[in-house]
Amino acid sequence: MIRLAIDTKSIYFEIANQIIQYAIDKYEMKILDYLYLSLTDHISFCVKRVLDGVVISNYYVREMQRLNPKEFDVGCYAIQVIQDRTGVEIPKDEIGNIAFHFINGQVDHPFNELSLKMEKITRNILHIVKLHFHLVYNENDFAYSRFITHAQLLAQRIVSNQMVESSEKDVLVESVKNSCKEEFLCVERINMYLEKEFNITLTDQEQMYLTIHIHRILEKK
Repeated sequence: MIRLAIDTKSIYFEIANQIIQYAIDKYEMKILDYLYLSLTDHISFCVKRVLDGVVISNYYVREMQRLNPKEFDVGCYAIQVIQDRTGVEIPKDEIGNIAFHFINGQVDHPFNELSLKMEKITRNILHIVKLHFHLVYNENDFAYSRFITHAQLLAQRIVSNQMVESSEKDVLVESVKNSCKEEFLCVERINMYLEKEFNITLTDQEQMYLTIHIHRILEKK
């Protein structure tokens, strides 16, 4: 950290301080001290990467906006400040990366741990579906938007332990399994991931709803 303070140009400290002060003034965020240095470090390397032509993509910026709107707004403000102060055009993917710093850098954030867990579950559900069907998501498609919303709500139910319960014999569940076999195989992969990572098993009802939403995505493929 001492070496960081010596090596980093003072402009990046000033930018980080300006961004953090914005978060404090607008959202009354209680910031951990380490964020001042970690954000300075991030901004410094971000500018260097852009100047070197290296861009780190963040495919879940839109999901970040829905799950953590305050931190997302700080990220939007941040890239504008960085651009204004350095003259370097910062890609929008960087919004999510900076927002993560503020999610992790707050004192007693009531949704810190849960939000990160929800975001991780949502992101990995999308990734498993993408790999299983070799999809390229169309973010402007209504079915995709509905799928994102469903995945987020499912993640919320998972972390709050409030999943939709199944009846003992649900004919509709079996019907969906039989008519959407490949989609259900994908849901089983998602279930395996949740069992491995969080020791959680989706109920039959949750599996059915997820299967239906995946089917709708594939109809638009």
